[in-house]
Formats: sequence, C-alpha cells, structure tokens
Amino acid sequence: MKDNEYEICDDFIRRLIDQRKNFFLGACGIGVKITRDVDDCGWDIYLERARLTLYADELEVKDGKLILSVEGGYSIYGDLELAHYLKVTVSL
Repeated sequence: MKDNEYEICDDFIRRLIDQRKNFFLGACGIGVKITRDVDDCGWDIYLERARLTLYADELEVKDGKLILSVEGGYSIYGDLELAHYLKVTVSL
C-alpha cells in the first residue's frame, strides 16, 4: 500500500498529532520524519539531512509552527516553520 501525500495545513497537522499518526514533512531534499516513540509516550523527530534526532513529550501547531514541548515547557530546540515544507506524507 502506498503512503498518501497531502499539502501542508495547520489543521491537518493538528489532526495527525491528535490521532497519534506518524508522518513526514518534506520539501526540496529537506525532510523531517515525525514518529511516536517506542513507548508511545512522546515523539521522535528525525531531521534527515542533519542526521539529527530530537525528542518531544508533546507537539503543538501554533501560528504555522510545529512546536516541540519537553516536560511541560518549550524545547530548547525551538520549533519548525511549516511554511518551509511543501507536503505531508502520512504512513498507513
């Protein structure tokens, strides 16, 4: 079965987070893989080009940004500007 691709939309990203779905943000060779961690307690955020994995307890979409939260506060890593990505791929 092929994964489905969608355009970036704040409400759609919120829905994926609420439904605890794994998804991929991509554009022009830049990709971010967002998956539930193995214990299903938080999120793993893998920035492919940088080969960097971040962890967040919670994700929030606000003002066009994906905000990473750790232990009830904003992550020191900040946020991801959703406008920099062209599509969302949702794993089935």
